[in-house]
Amino acid sequence: MSETTEEDLYFSSSASDTDETNFKSWRREETTPKCSLVYLILGIALAAPFVTIVCGAQDVLAGTEKPTGFVIIALTVPSCVLKIVSLCFQHVSQIARVFVASGFVLVGQLCAVFIPDLGGRFAGICLISVGTGIGEISLLIQTARELEEIALCSFLVGTGVGGVLGAASHVGKLHQGI
Repeated sequence: MSETTEEDLYFSSSASDTDETNFKSWRREETTPKCSLVYLILGIALAAPFVTIVCGAQDVLAGTEKPTGFVIIALTVPSCVLKIVSLCFQHVSQIARVFVASGFVLVGQLCAVFIPDLGGRFAGICLISVGTGIGEISLLIQTARELEEIALCSFLVGTGVGGVLGAASHVGKLHQGI
């Protein structure tokens, strides 16, 4: 009987390979409340910029005749493409992926805010999309493979809270007239 390696489990894609016996054979670590809090914060940090850009789509396009759908496309397409090809980057360390994702989001936010040209703002939006895509897929892979379900639940709750906070920050900005 051949032994199944961790790589074989990772690359298997048929429905018969997803039964509970293979899932339970993955190396898993016990999740502490501290780890759950970290994943909650990471979920918030990934979702808030994404939702803020969606809510501020009209502000991004202020002074132009372009429809707001362009902002939505610029925000979703790079992230979707990146998620499709994400298996190519599995050998990059988790820490490097998180720092790269944070860098993309930070630079993207700076571009979207401080570049007056519409092309520069769209470039910033694409960078935010790439950063959130890298961060999301990296954290989901790690939580699904190495941590207990509570960490994954914390991440998912964090993305929901981040969505609410991102929308609330935009509404609060509009309410204050900023």
